[in-house]
Amino acid sequence: MQNQWALFFSGRGSNLQAILKTYSKTWVHPPILVTDNAKSKGIEIGKSFGLETHLLKKPIDYKELSDFLKDLKVQHIFLLGFLKIIPASFLSDWSKNIFNLHPSLLPAYPGLKSIERAYTDKKAIGITIHRVNEGVDQGQILMQEKIFEAQSFDHLSLEEVTSIVHSKEHKLVCDFILQGEAQFGSKI
Repeated sequence: MQNQWALFFSGRGSNLQAILKTYSKTWVHPPILVTDNAKSKGIEIGKSFGLETHLLKKPIDYKELSDFLKDLKVQHIFLLGFLKIIPASFLSDWSKNIFNLHPSLLPAYPGLKSIERAYTDKKAIGITIHRVNEGVDQGQILMQEKIFEAQSFDHLSLEEVTSIVHSKEHKLVCDFILQGEAQFGSKI
């Protein structure tokens, strides 16, 4: 069996759930699920779709992880809230085949607390999917969606804006997987 996608997550797993819900009835190769957080809700989400999650030991041995993924014939990695700086050695193994979801309109607001920083600054808020490189959120932008124009969300709390951004992420990650099927020739 060839597993072409690995989905990495650390937290709530809501984007993971969106992908699994969208593709579970049609996937050619079930994705490999990977987390560094034994308490992530994504583990239970994976189980509800009949998938086990590979739990990474800490500290993460990226050489071992790369070998594991290659043995399973993974071709593409999608970081869905996997909040780690990926070392150059791992990136060189997966050049141009590792992608990240980020909750801002990159290049604005890379790193952590992106929504909060854009909200405080009253700047445009959106989401980006980009290739991962050695810089933090500096890789080639592949998909981007603006959700709020600058200063257009004064009537909403930060919590409401964050909730809206997260719900829009669900559609964008599924659209990206669909685009990946055409662009990369690999189905989930």
